[in-house]
Amino acid sequence: MAQIPQEDLGLAADLAALRILPGEAVEVVEVIPLGGPILIQAGGSPYALGRDLAGRVTVVEAS
Repeated sequence: MAQIPQEDLGLAADLAALRILPGEAVEVVEVIPLGGPILIQAGGSPYALGRDLAGRVTVVEAS
């Protein structure tokens, strides 16, 4: 994950509690169709992020 919006400290705290942190590797496992969640793997654990939450963080493809 590249960054979390600075103005959204609640989001940053929620993601940090899940060990989803800027600079950490996040793998998109599956994108559920029809507006469903985005399934990711982060910190060795699977997570389902709603589209609204996932749309508020910035990720970059690993090089």
